[in-house]
Amino acid sequence: MIKNSSNQTFKIQAGDKSAVKNLYVNYGQPYRKGKLNINSQFTEWNKDTGEFTQVFYVNPKSETIRSGLNGIFENSVGMVVHNGGREAYNVLAVPSDVFYDAVNTKVEIKKIQKGVQLPDAVYENPAEGVTIKDSEINYNNGKLYINFKKRQIDSPYVVVVKSKAKSRDGIDYNLYSSGVLHGDDGIPGEVYSWVESHNVIHNFNDKAMGGTKNDGYFVEHHIYYTRVNGKIDKSQTFEMSSNTLKGGIDNYYVTSKQEFEDYKFSHVDRKKLINLPRYNENGEPQEDNYIPGRKKEITYVYFRDIKQEDKNGSFQEHHIYRTVDEEGNVISTDESKDNEVTSGKSDQIYTTSKQDRDGYKLVSVTPSNEESKKSGVKFSKDGQETRGNYLSDKKLEVTYVYERVQKTKGSFQEHHIYRTVDEDGNVISTNETKDNEVTSGKTDQSYTTSKQDKAGYKLVSVSPSNEESKTLGVKYAKNGQETKGNYVSDKKLEVTYVYERVQKTKGSFQEHHIYRTVDEDGNVISTDETKDNEVTSGKTDQSYTTSKQDKAGYKLVSVTPSNEESKNSGVKFSKDGQETKGNYVSDKKLEVTYVYERVQKTKGSFQEHHIYRTVDEDGNVISTDETKDNEVTSGKSDQSYTTSKQDKDGYKLVSVTPTNEDSKNSDVKFSKDGQETKGNYVSDKKLEVTYVYERVQKTKGSFQEHHIYRTVDEDGKVISTDETRDNEVTSGKSNQTYTTSKQDKDGYKLVSVTPSNKESETLGVKFSKDGQNTKGNYVADKKLGVTYVYERVQKTKGSFQEHHIYRTVDEDGNVISTDETKDNEVTSGKTDQSYTTSKQDKDGYKLVSVMPTNEDSKKSGVKFSKDGQKTKGNYVSDKKLEVTYVYERVQRTKGSFQEHHIYRTVDEDGNVISTDEIKDNEVTTGKVDQTYTTSKQDKDGYKLVSVAPSNEESKKSGVKYAKDGQETKGNYIPDKKLEVTYIYERLLKSENTIVEHHSHPKEDKDKMISTKEKTTDHSQKIVLEQSKVSVMKSTAQTIKQSTLPASAPATPKLTTVEETAAGTRKDTQESSAHTSLPKTGVVAEPVAIEVLLVLAGALLAIPIKRKNNQ
Repeated sequence: MIKNSSNQTFKIQAGDKSAVKNLYVNYGQPYRKGKLNINSQFTEWNKDTGEFTQVFYVNPKSETIRSGLNGIFENSVGMVVHNGGREAYNVLAVPSDVFYDAVNTKVEIKKIQKGVQLPDAVYENPAEGVTIKDSEINYNNGKLYINFKKRQIDSPYVVVVKSKAKSRDGIDYNLYSSGVLHGDDGIPGEVYSWVESHNVIHNFNDKAMGGTKNDGYFVEHHIYYTRVNGKIDKSQTFEMSSNTLKGGIDNYYVTSKQEFEDYKFSHVDRKKLINLPRYNENGEPQEDNYIPGRKKEITYVYFRDIKQEDKNGSFQEHHIYRTVDEEGNVISTDESKDNEVTSGKSDQIYTTSKQDRDGYKLVSVTPSNEESKKSGVKFSKDGQETRGNYLSDKKLEVTYVYERVQKTKGSFQEHHIYRTVDEDGNVISTNETKDNEVTSGKTDQSYTTSKQDKAGYKLVSVSPSNEESKTLGVKYAKNGQETKGNYVSDKKLEVTYVYERVQKTKGSFQEHHIYRTVDEDGNVISTDETKDNEVTSGKTDQSYTTSKQDKAGYKLVSVTPSNEESKNSGVKFSKDGQETKGNYVSDKKLEVTYVYERVQKTKGSFQEHHIYRTVDEDGNVISTDETKDNEVTSGKSDQSYTTSKQDKDGYKLVSVTPTNEDSKNSDVKFSKDGQETKGNYVSDKKLEVTYVYERVQKTKGSFQEHHIYRTVDEDGKVISTDETRDNEVTSGKSNQTYTTSKQDKDGYKLVSVTPSNKESETLGVKFSKDGQNTKGNYVADKKLGVTYVYERVQKTKGSFQEHHIYRTVDEDGNVISTDETKDNEVTSGKTDQSYTTSKQDKDGYKLVSVMPTNEDSKKSGVKFSKDGQKTKGNYVSDKKLEVTYVYERVQRTKGSFQEHHIYRTVDEDGNVISTDEIKDNEVTTGKVDQTYTTSKQDKDGYKLVSVAPSNEESKKSGVKYAKDGQETKGNYIPDKKLEVTYIYERLLKSENTIVEHHSHPKEDKDKMISTKEKTTDHSQKIVLEQSKVSVMKSTAQTIKQSTLPASAPATPKLTTVEETAAGTRKDTQESSAHTSLPKTGVVAEPVAIEVLLVLAGALLAIPIKRKNNQ
């Protein structure tokens, strides 16, 4: 599969024709609006059943997408998948056949780790993820609603929808499906938005193809199978189909087999013939006519056979146990078990199954690599024991992944209870109980809680919902105001808000008594007293009691309802004031007024008194300093008296009151603040008012402690003052004591205790430096204060450390030893400061990898350069970032071996006439505990004459071989190449005048003797008497044939001097004697030259050595 947009090379081959084209495969970009981004594709489609699979990449760019306002999904991110409606009709010209319902639709949602780059191509399982099961899936009128149940998402999600289309004609399907992602796009001014991704499959029927009822159709299919050792390999099976051909009743088409490469036609699949097309059994071309209104189809089958040696295959299973959080993020890989590798032939079986472990649950079983997947390794998704056959020369692997969930989050839920109570607070009914959504978060995250008012109800209590929440200190405000608190790991915190409304079921009753003075004519002189008795209440089956309340000197003159409502409600009373009972009226207040009168006939009098006294701070009287009784005045009831305070230095008026009960009852007139006031005399009464003045003599002192809780950084700098508590001021006399001590608070530590001010320090306020309980005496007329300061440290710095590992490996990369591990010094700094990291080279070692040392450093984005160049990065608050550099040097542990076989022709004297063939066998390698095998390789007509080390090093290293060429084994020697040369000869008798030439041209130039490597001595002259041919070195000289054998070829093949010379070596032993050959290039008479060279070699015994192929 081509997973990303890129340049690709495509090859199309049919028969003996092929075409190659370079194309840019462009999948395009996801649909997006602001932060909203989505992509989709149909990945499976069955045109016969209507079944299809559509895959959506939701948020493939790992944006932070929050829920939108007033959308389909309240307080959550979600998506709707539907059939496109009118837009689909505009595209397809017919309605879409997509219809989502719970019966035919299955939805799978996987959350991918944040930041993982999904491929451009859309398909199932593009990356490892965690299956999400708490999303809400709903269907309505053919639409699919997916609620992710998250207020925000910041990771990619892969949503796989498998469904079945509903065809309108029962034959053809037309698919149009749109996925609409709903949320906040992050664009200023837009708090709710969506983005849509849609896909189309248009199934063209005959009418759509432009056909008529007189047209017929034809389609040709070709299926190519590969048989490996007689068994069909499905991974190498493919099918090609032609375009649909169209024609009338008078037209015809031609069908035939389409063989290519080594695929051979086998047969026509008769079971797949549709509408009886004509064909030849041998696949040769066949004409046939179209049938109006029908479509003919034919399927040709081909096979190619591949024979492979049935080598051993192997199998290995891996078991990974890891710990994840609630969202499936991996916290740690606790154990990786690589089971023993087993092996067998293809007719033998391996067995695999899960290996459970306490506390872990199997979450996935998958092929360990692409090869195992393609080879169809056998396993059970639920880990049950499964058997499968080994595959020749293949290693099959299966990985079982087990997880246990470590809860790192806590949760919070608030409850709201609305109920109705009567006036006594008794619950009549619970009208509504709202259990808000459970939220969750880590200990550094906070929840928010507050009251939720409802018309007619009043908040009456806020409390922890259970004992555990109370013990854990769940946060809330007694008045229901918004409050934040931190989640507690693996705990559920709950708060209950109770609201009440009062439903009146009682009535009430009150009686009033008015006492007044009248003259002889009944005119009211004064209302002397009005008594409003206590209001009583009760239900309709309960009664109140009322009667007159006589007072000396007064006479009852009337009893009446106090208001119209009481009169209408029939309040009960007796005209003569006798005790009377009546029933309460629900939700009504009944009232009765009793009026009493007395007749005034004489004068009254008035006198005021002034008292000056000294008190302490508690108001206790120390002394009465002066008492003044002013003159008594008198007058009639229509005359008035005047009264006011009489100030005195150092004293303050503290009270003005009637001097006695008679004055109080007679409503003597005065002003509370002592201002001048007039009042009428009361006939036959003496009215009196007393003014009291005080001055304070201080005998007490006071004490107050202050507690300041603040947050500081590592350097002690104050970040914030979190709380300041000013405790209640206490007071006492100098012989009394105050008590002071620290008030600890979770997370804070006492750092200082000091006097709150200079005066407290001077007066020696008592306290303990470590905050222990301490007592001290009050100081008269002084306020002492102590301040306790508590601090908690908030880490604002991060740290960085780099590690350098130097190790030795063999040629296969296996670690032999770790030679040195350097853990550099840990540095630290704030987020606006940077660390620097780079490689530290060491002689003989090469940097092979640079990576984050741990998962935390990886997630925090630690900075480094893959090639180890100096790189800067910023510290991350409260995090330790680490980078590990690994360096390696290779220690060779393998040696190699090669054998050479030389076949040559010699005469009766053993002189080499020609070297007919040189075979340099394949170089093999192995370690010192592994062996190579060497033996002769006989050839018809040739006899083995010598076996020897090929060079001095092989000889010194003791290369193993048998003189008679029998199979021999020897051990490899680390870092050495061992070589053995076998020489075979055949005899050419002297009476044979025909010399065979065997040309074995080779591409390896090192196996040829180049004329450029030879030097020419201009003074040298070689005379070959036997052939009567002279060879001399001169510029642009040609060598001509003097005497040739009678049977020499008339038109010999052109051969280079290098090739000819290479065939004249007498033996393989090195010699210091070399004769330079003329630099002549390509000559016209190669046979003559070869004869000359053979003769020259025989006379001068000049060995021509082939360069070693190294």
